[in-house]
Amino acid sequence: MFSVDEQSSYDQEYYQSSLGAGLELGRFQYRGDAGEAGNDRYDFDMSILRIHFESSGINMYFGIGGRLTGSDNQNYLNLGALLYNDFRLAGERRPQPFQLFLPLQLNTDLLRTSRAQSSRQFQQTSFQAGGGLGVRGRLHERLRMSGRIVPNFGFTSSQGAFFGGSLFSLESKIRFHLLNIAGDHSLVAGYDFRYRRYNIDPDLFDYDLNSHTITLGFTF
Repeated sequence: MFSVDEQSSYDQEYYQSSLGAGLELGRFQYRGDAGEAGNDRYDFDMSILRIHFESSGINMYFGIGGRLTGSDNQNYLNLGALLYNDFRLAGERRPQPFQLFLPLQLNTDLLRTSRAQSSRQFQQTSFQAGGGLGVRGRLHERLRMSGRIVPNFGFTSSQGAFFGGSLFSLESKIRFHLLNIAGDHSLVAGYDFRYRRYNIDPDLFDYDLNSHTITLGFTF
């Protein structure tokens, strides 16, 4: 029989606080009328430095791109926080090799980007809610994995305005935890995918964002 303490210890393996950094490859594409936008375009294919803090119930992240990452004509800034709760769907009564869970989350996010030849900048503050599906499990005595995919929907406001439009996003990530690398500290390696579709009035700010991130971090 598994005790409550064993169940708690099992769960804590997946919810240790971690600090990590990674390289993100992002593509930002305009969906509106090219003639109407003229030179006020913010499209990019760019490398982004991503830093993130992940803990039980809250994740925070920061991304920056531009000269620091080799893009002289483009500036990029992204920061946000995510509040979440994971509800187990299977393997709830005792530690199982694999568990399914339902992640529910709220997200607030700021994305700002501009180009040297543009007279304006793209700046959106968004608020979203979402729910999806996740899995976690033991791959080896010292190796754990967890992954999730979550669609979100919300609204976004432009710079200087209360309401700008709607935002749909799809976020997925996978984490591998190599336990007890240095005492109780673990190595965390992962991959993130993000898709965002901004639908904003006016159409000059209708963009799609796709990004892929490889991360590495440590628990503490």
